[in-house]
Amino acid sequence: MDQIVFGEYTVQDLLFAGAVVVGLFLLTSVLAKMFGKKSDGEHNQRARCSACGWTGTVSKFAGRCPKCSQELGQRKARPLPKGR
Repeated sequence: MDQIVFGEYTVQDLLFAGAVVVGLFLLTSVLAKMFGKKSDGEHNQRARCSACGWTGTVSKFAGRCPKCSQELGQRKARPLPKGR
């Protein structure tokens, strides 16, 4: 562990630096998954209920409004733009 590998750096120094890099990578990926933007998914869509005005994400195929239980399937829902 005390063998000099490059300049003044030993094997222990290089292992420590590698562990720090791997730790930062793991921390960054976990934080990105926790706080990153969530996608609607392949089978979901953002929709607005025409009966009560509720806005949210429902299934494209069998979605119902959670407020008034009106059907909001792919053909009945008015899709919203992605930015809303």
